[in-house]
Amino acid sequence: MVKGKYNENNTTIELSDFTSFEDFDGDGINDAAAILIAEKPDSTITYSLALNINKYFYFMNIPDIIIGDSSKIEILSLEIKENKIFLTSILNQSEKSTVFGVKDNQLFEY
Repeated sequence: MVKGKYNENNTTIELSDFTSFEDFDGDGINDAAAILIAEKPDSTITYSLALNINKYFYFMNIPDIIIGDSSKIEILSLEIKENKIFLTSILNQSEKSTVFGVKDNQLFEY
């Protein structure tokens, strides 16, 4: 990633302004959650939630989970708190609060 952008197979992946740096796994070291935006050549845009856990400076990436596309979602906030990720968005013109966790190294929605 250079200046928040990465290109692969004609798809551009960009780090959004929605990030959170808090202790997700309770080890006293900050971890990172972020919303990534992927744009394909046909202008299709998808939003994904990414989580990177800091295990005493060994970084473990949890596979991203797609949370929506540009025609249906607007991100309002992202926060890590108490082993959970809280996402507030507008989905289909309604505000929605979604909580995510990790089980077996996979993000899931509560």
